[in-house]
Amino acid sequence: MKRLVRMELQKAFRNPWLVVALSIAIALAVYSAVGDILARYNYGIGKYDYKYLSPSPDSCFRYWISMDFIQPTSTLLFHLLPLLAVIPYAWSFRTELQSGYLMQVTSRQTPGRYLTAKGIAVFLTGASVAMVPLVVNFLILACFVPAYMPDITAVIYIGIDDEDLWSWFLYNLPLIYVLLYTLLAGVLSGLWALFVHALSFFIDNRVALLSAPYLGLLGIQFVTDRIWLAMGDLSGVELGLSANMRAGTESYLHNGWVILAEGAILLALSLAFSRWCTRRDAI
Repeated sequence: MKRLVRMELQKAFRNPWLVVALSIAIALAVYSAVGDILARYNYGIGKYDYKYLSPSPDSCFRYWISMDFIQPTSTLLFHLLPLLAVIPYAWSFRTELQSGYLMQVTSRQTPGRYLTAKGIAVFLTGASVAMVPLVVNFLILACFVPAYMPDITAVIYIGIDDEDLWSWFLYNLPLIYVLLYTLLAGVLSGLWALFVHALSFFIDNRVALLSAPYLGLLGIQFVTDRIWLAMGDLSGVELGLSANMRAGTESYLHNGWVILAEGAILLALSLAFSRWCTRRDAI
């Protein structure tokens, strides 16, 4: 089993499509960081010289891409993450099935072990596509922007109040806050990639496999936003997967139970489809 997992990880992380997805995500993250650094130096760095303002908002934590809404590339990255997460390896099962490679592997290993190893590789590549650009963005910002401790009195500028998920960590242990949301984005992206991988048991067209679920996510986001808007509830719960990956929110609050439920549903469906695949002898 260890050898099979190692083989799948090698195939996944040496895959040129992982380089493509990571390059796009990192490019957006770098562009966002550079844009915020230039904006800070051009417009904001001298404002403390002539009047008192708390330096709390002028922090690398505030400009971090997960909290930033100044640069359009920040929002664009999170909108694209579910799509980028599935590009590297979520389609590999269907490709190996069609090429005949799968028959050679399952003649030496049980289908259950093969799917487990494949699922681990798919999850880790999807998580990497989300986590690496977030870390790169923060490290670039930390090299040029001071790490002032966020202050709750500057909440109007920071945009995270005490009702938001994990806000205590932001105002007390901000590095832990960055770590938590980086891990959250990685886990949700990995589970989404795993779910799309499970859909490949039924969908044989790669373009449809990668694009249709993503379009479905956009549709769900649009419908739920319209529902909250129609109800006139400006403090509704965020239901969009992409929006729940980032620390900052444009309209609605993050709810830990909702996020947990989304992850559990994706995992449960992935496991159910895998179980169906092995029991039906689909491979």
